[in-house]
Amino acid sequence: MEAGFQFPKKLKVGRVLIDLKIMNDIIQNILVFTAMVLAMTFLIKKFFWKKSKPKKACGGDDGCGCH
Repeated sequence: MEAGFQFPKKLKVGRVLIDLKIMNDIIQNILVFTAMVLAMTFLIKKFFWKKSKPKKACGGDDGCGCH
């Protein structure tokens, strides 16, 4: 037997008994899906989200007379 601290497999909070393995799996899945959604959002905005360009901006040779 190894001497030292061992993490409990179950945690009692009030009257509720929580299985730590299941809780760790749930937290890990939430983090993975959040990271995936953020990555997909970034890629969609970068490659597919088209910004509308102004038709005639001031500063060009469009003859608006502002320069």
